Amino acid sequence: MTPPIIRTASEMYVYEKHIMEEKHVPALLLMEGAAQAIYRQMVKTIAPTSHILAVAGSGNNGADAIAVARLFVIHGGSATVLLMGDPLHASVENQQQQAMFESYGGSVTTQLADVHFNDYDAVIDGLFGIGLNRPVIGTAADVIDAVNLTTKPRIYAVDVPSGLSVETGVAFSPCVKADETITFGCYKHGMELTALAPYFGNITVDDIGFFIE
Repeated sequence: MTPPIIRTASEMYVYEKHIMEEKHVPALLLMEGAAQAIYRQMVKTIAPTSHILAVAGSGNNGADAIAVARLFVIHGGSATVLLMGDPLHASVENQQQQAMFESYGGSVTTQLADVHFNDYDAVIDGLFGIGLNRPVIGTAADVIDAVNLTTKPRIYAVDVPSGLSVETGVAFSPCVKADETITFGCYKHGMELTALAPYFGNITVDDIGFFIE
């Protein structure tokens, strides 16, 4: 069996830049491919009509999660986005995904106290992506703790579980313990480490139609 290709965060950023600049694939198209891949994997284990919570940061990892939530709404489910970070400082793609999500009838809140995690069938973790390099603190840490304390919803991580450093292969505390991680293009550093398996759960790698070797 051929060993999986493994990249650190810095290597992945170079690779993504190559895809966008040399292959002329815009970020929003990459994001839609990622969202479709996550949605396809999720509906293998839960119904398209499920009640979904996406916990989303203000960057593009959060935008991926919001896009997945939109797909569930489109296919007859319902979804809420718990948005962390300053909405005014959200990435352009994140703001675009929020606007699309709300236009399809999705609900966005910034208040952790308003969210009852066990009311949902699934939680999509899009708080932090591969760029995290320090422990999560504050309200975002409270969100991770709340995700890990859930008993009903299945937890799906976008690319990597929030709280894990792809550059160093270290899980900070707290770190999301996902049932499934859907990642793109290749393994991220840490996925090959047995000690971190409880954080990733089942790992699916999808090339989303653009990543090539």
